[in-house]
Amino acid sequence: GFQGYAYVGNALVNLYAKCGDINESHRAFGDIANKDLVSWNTMLFAFGVHGLADQALKLYDNMIASGTKPDNVTFIGLLTTCSHSGLVKEGCTIFESMVKDYGVPLEVDH
Repeated sequence: GFQGYAYVGNALVNLYAKCGDINESHRAFGDIANKDLVSWNTMLFAFGVHGLADQALKLYDNMIASGTKPDNVTFIGLLTTCSHSGLVKEGCTIFESMVKDYGVPLEVDH
């Protein structure tokens, strides 16, 4: 894994996703030993860009279970993914949770 070097893993996740290889992107994410918020957000956006809303939502659940607190970037990625995938109910639930559960202030991007 990329122990101590999350930024290297994050760059690979982003690189593979932008090159269209979501499987390698996910593999690189799995190789990051100490995932930080950027790691989770990068993989969330990768799934979203590739239209994989179910995987993005599952990853979000795993992120929360890991104890990583989402930020405004996390929610922009999730809400965009839900919007593009027609997941209105899930998007509304996430939107409500953003303020109520995590205290993330509303912004124009949300």
